[in-house]
Formats: sequence, structure tokens, C-alpha cells
Amino acid sequence: MMCRSILRIVFSVCAFLLVAVGSPSARVQSLESPISAIEGIVVSAGSDAPLDRAQVTLIHVMSSAATCGANCIVPGDPSTPVSMVTTESDGKFSFQSVKPGQYRVRAVRNGYAVQEYGQPAVFGIGAVIIVTSGQVKKDVTFRLIPDGAVSGRVMDSNANPIAGMQVSLMRQVYSLTGQLGRASEGSAVTDDRGEYRIYWVPPGNYMVRVEDGPAKTAASNISVAPDFPATYYPSAVDASLATSIQIEPAREFPGINIVLTKLETFRIRGKVVDSGTGRPPASFAVSLSQRIEAGSPFAWTLSAPKYKTTTDAATGAFEIRGVIPGSYWLRASTLVCGDCLLDLPDNEDDLLKYLTDLANGRTDSPRISSLRLPPESPPSAQIPIDVNKSDIENVALTLLPNVAVLVHISMNGPDITPVAGADQMRVALFPTASGAGIIDGTLYRSRGFSAVYGVPAGEYRLSLRWTLSAQPDFFVKEAYFGAKNALDDSFVVTTSSNETLNIVLSDKGSQLDGTLTDSLSNRRSNVPVVLIPDMERNRPELYKNAITDKDGHFSFRGIAPGAYRIFAWEALESFSYWNSEVLSRYESQGKAIEMHEGSKQTVEVKIIPARQ
Repeated sequence: MMCRSILRIVFSVCAFLLVAVGSPSARVQSLESPISAIEGIVVSAGSDAPLDRAQVTLIHVMSSAATCGANCIVPGDPSTPVSMVTTESDGKFSFQSVKPGQYRVRAVRNGYAVQEYGQPAVFGIGAVIIVTSGQVKKDVTFRLIPDGAVSGRVMDSNANPIAGMQVSLMRQVYSLTGQLGRASEGSAVTDDRGEYRIYWVPPGNYMVRVEDGPAKTAASNISVAPDFPATYYPSAVDASLATSIQIEPAREFPGINIVLTKLETFRIRGKVVDSGTGRPPASFAVSLSQRIEAGSPFAWTLSAPKYKTTTDAATGAFEIRGVIPGSYWLRASTLVCGDCLLDLPDNEDDLLKYLTDLANGRTDSPRISSLRLPPESPPSAQIPIDVNKSDIENVALTLLPNVAVLVHISMNGPDITPVAGADQMRVALFPTASGAGIIDGTLYRSRGFSAVYGVPAGEYRLSLRWTLSAQPDFFVKEAYFGAKNALDDSFVVTTSSNETLNIVLSDKGSQLDGTLTDSLSNRRSNVPVVLIPDMERNRPELYKNAITDKDGHFSFRGIAPGAYRIFAWEALESFSYWNSEVLSRYESQGKAIEMHEGSKQTVEVKIIPARQ
């Protein structure tokens, strides 16, 4: 009897201990990191009514991508979708078991503009949410802005409707480094009454463009209408004469009618020959793009027209039809190689000999015969051509090999290796001709030598970019392509060029630290801040970008001497400050500052409030 009592007591004690301590799985869980979460709600802007059926995506951001500056290149994919949820009738969403890290949260719903959390403008950049272990980030609120719509008719000069035409809305966009481009935010094809309607259009300023649509050739019940040139609203063939429209939230814009005018068109005919063989290339392509002055505000509206082009690989002959009068670039190229870059040899002596011979076109030099040459960059040709009031015949396009430009970078002596960040620097060449792409060089190597491969003959501007997020402490002091000043002016590369691109850096860059506040002296976090030179605004490397931290602090490093202004907008489309017309509206609101070589300064900057 006593034994049974003792057993009962032992059992009760064990049971108590199990309850108090917990099960083995509970004990293991208690040793794990606390669970983090992100919670919020999606509502309609203005009314704050909850929105159901909104898709909310959690995106993990690399640490370097969160703070990357204007001239920074983040290798690889900088962001990765982690999870997606859909809101119910209460508009609420929740992400549970979120690992510590940096995130962006994006919400999208039919009929509303896509929005990132903390995004100050429709096409702005959202804020990065930093999640720590055990943190529950609440009150992540999205106020989605309703989209607008555009409708109208496309007709000829006699008011006859034209079916099968594609109508597109385009807006001007800029990259981090100021490269001008365009983005399409929707399109529609005209019906049998010539009518179109483009819906779910985010608020903003747009150009309306009309061109031949796929239905004209794909549908058997649509007769082929006369060929019309690409036309901008209301009736402009020249983009500079077009009228833009401002789409406002939740508004329909009817009556955006475009009148197409039949213009006399001409043809361009000629032959393509490879300079190396004297014969037509095995395969080639020709293209025609409008020639405009570099920096023209209308460059963004120019997409490649749908010319009727035929080529004959056997003879090298080509013909382009349907060309309206104007100034153009005529280009020809063979198939594009997949990878025209190369890991250079590590031996310094071989490297210097290799790059020198390569830049001078001596790729068959015996002293580099044992080294691996880069894949051959496809030869190309480009000539300016003006179409007036007649066809152009017998155009000769001679494909010339692209060249390698030898680059030498120096700072405080012949070797830049000891300078922090120099090993992440990349030389970029920006073509001044419209329609051409940026050409990136390889990272620098020993003794400051590198090369930019696959450079077609043409005119270029120089810029430096970095593959790390931290801002370097140095700046570009001088740059010469041969005897030509390559820092302030463009320079010309030809197939016979053997000049070296010499770049001189200085490690005496200045530093600027600051705090961003609003009109009530409250510090503002997660706001982009940009440092813009008062002069030489055609030099992207002089621009500096930062994002304020949780305390409203920001910092710029490696600043070249000169006069600058600091801007921080509460709401501005991403990188639109590259547009001189946009920047001129805020010029007086920027914080003026003079930077001297090696100086350090601290400033307080007021945020520029959103325009009502």
C-alpha cells in the first residue's frame, strides 16, 4: 500500500515537471529564434475603404540593393519574392514566420496602380522594411490610387475609321545613371469603328502613339489599310509637336482622337559587305532609327518604326520601304555574340602586353599567341542618312570589326590596388547616338590596366560605375582619350583607334553628412536624397544618391570639388530629376553647398513637400 502511495507521488511529480518544463519539442522550439511577422491593410486612397482581392507580395532585398547609389551595380538579382497573400473583405494581410532581413512589400489590385510600401509617388521607390528577430511589424498600410482610362477614335483625314491600329500610352523614364527611355503603360487595337479604350492606366503624364497593329495582317476580315507613319496625338508625325495628356486617378479621358495623314514615303536600298572577306556576311540585319541630338527631350518617344525590310544573305542586298522624310541612323550588324568579355590573364607582364596589343589591333601578335583571346565581337556598320523627297539607292554598308579600348587607371602613383573600392570599379562608355546601348568594360586589373571590348566605331561619353553599395572615397579628377579631354567632352572611337583611355583618380574626395527634416522639424526616414552638381550635369558620376536611415541621416562620400544642390522630395517619380524641365521647378528649393577637395561638412536639409 505504501509502495502504491509512493508511486502515485512520483508520478504526480513527474507529470508536474513535464507540464512545467514542457514537451521535448516545446523545449527545442523555445531555443529557436523568436518568430517575426509583417502585418497591414490595403485600402483605397481618399475613401480609406478596405480593398479585397488585392495581392500583396513580400520581397527579400539584398543588403547592397537597399542602399545602392546612382552609379552602383548590384550583381545578380537584387530581390526575390518570398511570399504572396490575398486580402479578404477587411483588406488585411499578414506574413508570418518572416526571417530577419530587409524586405519590400508590394500591393496590386485590378483597377489600381501598383504600389510599394512607403512609395511616395505612383512611379516612385518604396521603403525598405528591416525585420529583426522576434519583431512584429504592424500598420503597414497601402492606400492604392485608382487607375484612369483613355478612349477615342483613330481616323484618316476624311474622318473614315481605321481598324487594326495599335494605340499605346508611353511615359518618359530615366535610369539611375540618367539614361533616357520610355515605358508603355497599356495599349489597345482599334475596332471596326476605329475606336479604342485603354484602361487601368496609372496616373501620370503620357504620350499617345498610333502605329500599325497585328490585326491588320493577322485577321482575314480586315482589309489592309493604307500605310500610315507612326503618329502622336493629336496628329503629329514629329514627336516634338505632339501633345501629352495628364491621366488623373479614377477618371475617364474620352475623345482622345488621332487623325492619321497619308504621307509620301520612300525606300532605301543598298548592300552590306564584310570588310574582312570582301563578301556579304553569312547573316545580317539592318535597322533604321531617327537621328536626334543627344539629350533631346523627345528621345523617349522614338521607338523603332515597323518598316518593311527585306534582306538577301546571298548578295548582301537590303531594302527598307515606307520611310518618311527625316534624318536617320542606318545600321547593319551580324549575329550578336553571347559574351564578348574575358577574364584577363593574372600575370602582370602578360596582361600589359596583351591589352596593349589588343587595343592596337595586333591580336595575332606572337607574344600573346598563347593567351586566350576574347570571343570575336560581331562587326557592325553605322552611317547617318537623310531622306528628303526621293528614294535612296546604292547605299554601301561595310561591316567593320569592333575594337577594344585600352584603359589605364591611376591614383597616387601607378598602382591603384591599395585604394579601397577600386577593385569594384567598372568603366562604362555611353554612346551619344540615339538607339545605341551602354558598353561596360571589365573590372580593373593589376597596375590599373583594363579594357572595354566590342566597341563599335562612334562617339562616346565616359562614366565610372561600381559593383559595391558603399560609396568610394575617390573621384575622377582627369580623363583623356589620347590627347582628347574625355571627362568634359565626348570622344570618337574609330576602327583604327589605338589611343589609351587614361583615367586619373583622386583619393581626396570630400564627405557630406546630413539630416533630413520636414517643415515641423521632424526627421524623415526612408527618403531618397540626391546630390546634383550645379554645373556639368552631363556627368553621371558627379551625382550621388542616398536613402535616409531611421533617424533621418544620410551621407555622401567621394565628392569631387564644386558647387552642388541637395534635393529630397516627398513625392517624385523615380530619377525624374534627370529631366531638366522637372528639376527646374525645384531648383530654388535645393540646398546649395560648395564642396572642397578633402573637406567634410554637415548640413540639415528640408524635404520638398508633395505638390497638391
